[in-house]
Amino acid sequence: MTEARPTERVLSLITAILRRSAHEIRNSLNGVAVNVEVVRSRSSRPGGSGEVSAFAERAVSEVATASALMDGTLALAQEFLGAMAEGKVRAGTDAGGDEGTFSITGAGPRLEGIRAAIATLAPRIGVTVETNGQTVIFRVLPESSSLPKA
Repeated sequence: MTEARPTERVLSLITAILRRSAHEIRNSLNGVAVNVEVVRSRSSRPGGSGEVSAFAERAVSEVATASALMDGTLALAQEFLGAMAEGKVRAGTDAGGDEGTFSITGAGPRLEGIRAAIATLAPRIGVTVETNGQTVIFRVLPESSSLPKA
């Protein structure tokens, strides 16, 4: 890690993470809206109520996904802001010279909670998370690499 304080580069990486996260949350909520609309339209048809359960189940699943994504976003934002205030965020460059990394040092007992909270979020937004002792290292992949694989 190369810098003692967060730089504009780190803030730019966090902005990218939050923007990508918001996009994924909106996608999930859109899935809820579509499935609920299908349930509404099919249940209003005569005899159509039997075919709606799969759509209702998908809507419930999308709500759970949106909730997990939001939990991860909030956990990451809270941890980042707290660490930034304490001077524990470092901009980094990996062995290949990639400047898309930053770390938070001294995560301590919060480390596992952070990792659990962002487990659903990270792969969907193109972020890898590794640990090295009490340091959590975040690598923000280029935009083209961050698209979820269907």
